[in-house]
Amino acid sequence: MRIFKQGLRVAAFATAPLRLNGSALIVSVVGRQGMIEGILSDRIRNKDSATRVIARMLNRSKFKNQECLIVTNGIAVAGLNIIDPEEAERLTRKRLIMITRHTPSKERLKSALVNSKAANLREKIGIVSSKKIRKSKQQGFFIFSMHGEEIPKELLDTAVSLLRIAHMVARGVATGESKGRI
Repeated sequence: MRIFKQGLRVAAFATAPLRLNGSALIVSVVGRQGMIEGILSDRIRNKDSATRVIARMLNRSKFKNQECLIVTNGIAVAGLNIIDPEEAERLTRKRLIMITRHTPSKERLKSALVNSKAANLREKIGIVSSKKIRKSKQQGFFIFSMHGEEIPKELLDTAVSLLRIAHMVARGVATGESKGRI
């Protein structure tokens, strides 16, 4: 059984560095099979729910009723805004995967949340500690999702490429120049 259809659209989300006022630009590059079909953007504040911002961006876009895979670079965006994959999937009715180059340290993230005196601390630590989030390794990347299924190579290539572009656009627009890699 094929879980992911060939040519599935990907919405890759990345944030720019936090500004002094505690907000950051969040950008989504939407595309499939090497073609960019749209760019979405919004601002996320340090106290916002990253999950709700991502859902709002997609649900207000022309991609709302189209099949799409949501991709992020990890569970935390714009500082310590934690994405709740289960809630994001419920709000958007779309699958979400998180891609990282290195396996994140849950303990370091929990410690950072406690030290920051983050709003909704228990809820955020609960998400980070969730046993529902499954981890796999493909093509040198760690993939985290609620479902744990294998991502087809061509879809993973598209997701990583669009995530990289989203990161470069967010940082380039916010700071005047992009740098680094995901």
